[in-house]
Amino acid sequence: MLHLEPGSIVKETIVEFLVALHQEIDGPVVLIWDGLPAHRSKIVKEHIDQQDWLTVERFPAYAPELNPVEYLWSSVKGKDVANLCSDALWQVEQKVRQAACRIESEPSIIKGFLLASKLYYERTLVRSCAESQ
Repeated sequence: MLHLEPGSIVKETIVEFLVALHQEIDGPVVLIWDGLPAHRSKIVKEHIDQQDWLTVERFPAYAPELNPVEYLWSSVKGKDVANLCSDALWQVEQKVRQAACRIESEPSIIKGFLLASKLYYERTLVRSCAESQ
């Protein structure tokens, strides 16, 4: 779910996003996020504590290489909006939404972001020597 927020991300917009997320995804959610001060605010913590469908895990401080979203934005900035010269913010938003569609249509790209962040490992079938004989 791509959500673009006009203006700064503040504690109230995070709570609004979490409400919208729960409406969009009916079931348990594990949310992995960084240490943005608004993520750690009292109002956000209280909201999260009241949700039985939501589990929050935090990235360690100063470890953007562990965050797959950093790889996503790097891809978008390097491919979809590189050298974009726009007159209005809506033009940038349109390009970002097109990038999201491109990435959503190719699951291997998303998998690549997860693999690069080390949050996902391929399962491989390994047989012992005894099993293969």
